[in-house]
Amino acid sequence: MQAEVSIDEALLRRIADRSHGQYFRATDHAGLVKIYEEIDKLERTSLEEDRFTEYRQLYGRFAAAAMALVLAAFALRGSVLRRLP
Repeated sequence: MQAEVSIDEALLRRIADRSHGQYFRATDHAGLVKIYEEIDKLERTSLEEDRFTEYRQLYGRFAAAAMALVLAAFALRGSVLRRLP
């Protein structure tokens, strides 16, 4: 299904000329294939980027909870909750 589209091609061409770009318009599948072939021929630019990763150490909370449980076990060992012989 094709939809009728009204665009200002002259304006789009002027924008492409002023920005040192190219204007492409495909009206059918074959035209779109030709446009993609033309775009594939254009110069490719390689990009270099620096990526930084910030790590957050979350083990401290678990270690503190584990130490609290160990201390609670030692404290309760001498209280009412001690083991029977």
